[in-house]
Amino acid sequence: MNDIEFIKGNGGMGRQSANEDPISGLLMRLPGLTTTNLAANGFDLVVVGEKTLYIATLKYFEQLEALGIVESDMSSAVLKTKTLDEYKDMAAMNAIVYHVAEFFKKSDAGTLYLGIKVDAEEIVKAEVKQMQYYSGGKLRRLGIFTKSLTNIADYQTAVFGGEDVGLEEQHQPLSIFVTYCGQLDNATAISAETGTVTITSTVTPETISALKGQSNQVLAGRRNVSILVGCDLDVSLIEKLGIFAYYGAIGTMLGCSSFASVNESIAWVGKFPLGIKMPGFITGDLLGDVT
Repeated sequence: MNDIEFIKGNGGMGRQSANEDPISGLLMRLPGLTTTNLAANGFDLVVVGEKTLYIATLKYFEQLEALGIVESDMSSAVLKTKTLDEYKDMAAMNAIVYHVAEFFKKSDAGTLYLGIKVDAEEIVKAEVKQMQYYSGGKLRRLGIFTKSLTNIADYQTAVFGGEDVGLEEQHQPLSIFVTYCGQLDNATAISAETGTVTITSTVTPETISALKGQSNQVLAGRRNVSILVGCDLDVSLIEKLGIFAYYGAIGTMLGCSSFASVNESIAWVGKFPLGIKMPGFITGDLLGDVT
């Protein structure tokens, strides 16, 4: 036994950074998710005006299971026995698991404040502010996962102010990454024979040209809101995420940004490998097919 060397490190779940730079937030609009057990399982219920957010503080990925968020099997054999509501709930669960897992893969010493909105309305600026208030002003970046860009200007004013005081004026600034649905978003039928899900779109599908134009969004004041349209179009991942498949890789983006030093660009492939199997866009177009 004399030839065995023990090396003590700083590993273990929940290991934390020496500073607050990696602290991040993810606010997800998931109307398909049932609210039955979110508060009972450990999410804090936070009232914002007439709406409710469910928020939890995650130090490591494995906390999700204790909060009742687990990955669901979306195979055709399983879906044969499911209702549409059950399918939407499963897809929402899988979306949370995927994006949170990607965050901690990229930033294992990070902290993630996870907010979930379960009603059908878009995320509004009061909810953006509430995420920062809940964290005690510690968020450096916030990912917004919502259906459309309808309220994007409000996210900007939430940070820099306008009719009311912004977060920056309260000495709680943060950067915002927004991703939204690029095409299919509504399950309308499940075949009891094959388990095939019919998914349609209630949004106007974007084109690549339209995506390029998103950088020209006119926002009040300084711009601190970025729009994320890149995603992983791996077939198995699309099946797993279902109606939430055609959104940007927000967990990956947040994780890389959280892990990066202030002088580093997350475009540095050597340090920030994305691990995306089939790079593409929320339109469903593969990167390799776009000129």
